[in-house]
Amino acid sequence: MTRSLPTDGGVFAIAAIALLLSGCATASGPVPVHYGNSDALDACGAWGEARGADIPVRIAPASTARIVYRLPPGEGFWLCDGTDDDAWIGIIVEHNPLIGDQTGDPQCGAADLVDPRQPYRGPCLSGWVPAEAVILIAS
Repeated sequence: MTRSLPTDGGVFAIAAIALLLSGCATASGPVPVHYGNSDALDACGAWGEARGADIPVRIAPASTARIVYRLPPGEGFWLCDGTDDDAWIGIIVEHNPLIGDQTGDPQCGAADLVDPRQPYRGPCLSGWVPAEAVILIAS
């Protein structure tokens, strides 16, 4: 017994949607930077600077992830998170260039006591940079 395919295009529409979604699955969606340690430590334990010019800050720890900002040489930021392979560092930039630096918190909450560890929700810009693009200044 064989079945004929519908001729209304429904199967083809479903196949097209599945193909599009499969492409989305391989794209790098947002991965939040986590911060916080325990009630005795700063939320982010280190400070770093950009090594080189125009270091891309991405929405996820992947070279294919969308760029949200480019760090100028020497710009400082909090080091808050990292990937298991230490290839990417989750950072919080001391200001939010996307909203004109009007954060109202010069330390972005990164020096606060935050427990338990949780996703950073602002007000400052957060994202991911390649570890080789970071110079550790203080920890």
